[in-house]
Amino acid sequence: MKSKNNLNSTTIHQQLLLLTRSERKIVAEIIMYLQIVSDRKLFLDFDRSSLLAYCIKDLGYSESAAIRRIKALKLARSVPEVMESLKDGTLTLSQAAETQSLFEKKSQENRQALPVETKKEILKQIQGKGAHESQEHVRQVLNLPKKSRKIVIEASDEVFNRWIEFKGFMINKNWSDEKLLEHLLHTQTQALEETQRTALAKRSSGLPKTQQSKNQRYVSASMRSQLFATSSHCQWPGCTSIYGLEVDHVRPISANGQSVRENLRLLCQNHNRARVKR
Repeated sequence: MKSKNNLNSTTIHQQLLLLTRSERKIVAEIIMYLQIVSDRKLFLDFDRSSLLAYCIKDLGYSESAAIRRIKALKLARSVPEVMESLKDGTLTLSQAAETQSLFEKKSQENRQALPVETKKEILKQIQGKGAHESQEHVRQVLNLPKKSRKIVIEASDEVFNRWIEFKGFMINKNWSDEKLLEHLLHTQTQALEETQRTALAKRSSGLPKTQQSKNQRYVSASMRSQLFATSSHCQWPGCTSIYGLEVDHVRPISANGQSVRENLRLLCQNHNRARVKR
């Protein structure tokens, strides 16, 4: 028997094509047989309470793998053409399962099943798309929110126990982990903002009082420090530029404007020059 290690790339590629085609057909056949098991409740013959339990306990699938096949089965029930799409590869098992989940979510939201023609049209639109792309497309068509992000954090026992303790304190609110995290972030952000405001106020109050110069165009260093301490961007209406900021007199010197805090502001170079030209 010729060793597979000696096969050339073309032969290996052709063999893989044949195997993947066979794999797709087998997946479709498995779903077909699972549909029979479900319809006739044959899982009861094996002392299983559900098709899911049968798939896990007797067929050896993981929970997630079993759910994907059951979701695809449900989709094929309402749109039989799905079976052929699974066989020819225009629709993958993951696409079928994720799309069925979104169809169910939209049906629950509308309190009525989606029309079969709507399902067929959506399935046609996602053919050939990647898993993520097809899922986002279905969500957009059905006006469903984008998929939530998942945060995975490795923590020490101490941090983990503190998290459990915090959840215990908040248990009466019946909040999800996401809501608890949102609450923590909100309260901590507020505390940080308040700390920054307090520090800024102390910095401003600690600056020496400015004395008015005989040269009305002159703005002292301490006055400039106050301006930059209390303003971080251009104060021209609608402008948020933080680059090339210059001190400007709100009421021009030519109109008896004074170099006092109330009459000074920061403008970016573009708006300062534009104002001078006016």
